[in-house]
Amino acid sequence: MIALDGLIPAIVTPMTADGDVDELAHKNFTWIEERGTGDEVAAIQQQRFAEVVSDERPWDYIDAVYLPGTIDAIQAKVQARIDAGVEYLMLHTLAPDLDQLDLIARHLVEVFA
Repeated sequence: MIALDGLIPAIVTPMTADGDVDELAHKNFTWIEERGTGDEVAAIQQQRFAEVVSDERPWDYIDAVYLPGTIDAIQAKVQARIDAGVEYLMLHTLAPDLDQLDLIARHLVEVFA
């Protein structure tokens, strides 16, 4: 995982005159799979991400920057962003899929509300 504590100040500081940040937002892609082993979930997510993200980005990069993984792994990545100061997280599904919105609500919004 990318060390967000080092990344966020580098992005935010140039945007503020005194280095203070009132609010920090972050947007990201995710795809939630409720069933399967970590490898099975990753295989499905790799297919989904390939439809949206350039194939010039290797899976290690996608895994570090976006929000793939098992539900526990995605929740840990969200918590890492919160710990780094993110107050608002806007999540995008990888396809127009209402079931994904339900899964995001159940596994992320309800957990972090």
